[in-house]
Amino acid sequence: MTTLRLSMAIVLTGVLAVAACRGDAHGNPPGASEAPAAESGTTPFTVSVATPTLKAGASADAKVTVTPATGYHWNLEYPAKLVFEGSPSKVALTKKEFNQLSGDFQASETKADIAVALQGKDPGKETLKGELKFSVCNDTTCLIKSAPVELAVVVSP
Repeated sequence: MTTLRLSMAIVLTGVLAVAACRGDAHGNPPGASEAPAAESGTTPFTVSVATPTLKAGASADAKVTVTPATGYHWNLEYPAKLVFEGSPSKVALTKKEFNQLSGDFQASETKADIAVALQGKDPGKETLKGELKFSVCNDTTCLIKSAPVELAVVVSP
């Protein structure tokens, strides 16, 4: 009977040891990995938007700029893309999808600019919403990122 108890104790200890070792050394659950430092509090990029003043019937460009944080650079080889959704009523977009590899981005390792051509249709306010997918890299890794883009446009008469 003591042999049975000893065997059960050894098996139970082994099961507990295996379960404890399934995560990484920091206690992350199985399949998880520790996020890079930039992911844990510091954003590895900033997105800024410059929206023009528009008059009904007139055209102007909005500008979306992505600036990598210190220690990161823009990935010129990644097929970055900005896509606007929906059908705006007060503003016309001459193009809804912008692709880096098609030449729609003015990019260097220090920043990327996307000129978004707009035409005022009807007076009023409208927010154009899109999603930007891109990559920034540091010395050890490249991060695939996504960021919402909102252009708050005012069209005057």
